[in-house]
Amino acid sequence: LYAGACSGCHGTDASGGSGPSMVDAAGHHSDQELLETILFGDRDMPAYADWPDQDLADVTGYLRSLE
Repeated sequence: LYAGACSGCHGTDASGGSGPSMVDAAGHHSDQELLETILFGDRDMPAYADWPDQDLADVTGYLRSLE
């Protein structure tokens, strides 16, 4: 999921690109904040409101593993 939807902006290693580093973001935001950003988008980031709950949990878990 991350590779297909997120890495184009956040980098294949999540260190950033045209979007911010997710390594840094995961350490500064709660799970709820991460989920809301994924669901509703933010600035240049598109919303992924159609993702199933398990996909949201998987991506959030992956982001947590980067800390």
